[in-house]
Amino acid sequence: MEKEESQLPPCPLPDRLFAAEEEPIGVRVIAHHKSCGIRQILNTLDTNEVEMIRFLPFGKFIDAHNL
Repeated sequence: MEKEESQLPPCPLPDRLFAAEEEPIGVRVIAHHKSCGIRQILNTLDTNEVEMIRFLPFGKFIDAHNL
């Protein structure tokens, strides 16, 4: 039996994900993120894709962490 190549486990997602401004009414939503997670996402993108994201609402996370 051949041993499969080791792969990183899939990145766990939070229990709840909401689109921006689509949070449920009356439910407390805590927004948090880890800069290492954002950095991992950006490392998979090419330079043009990262620059395009800078102009989207998500771009403020890039600027906030100087990524």
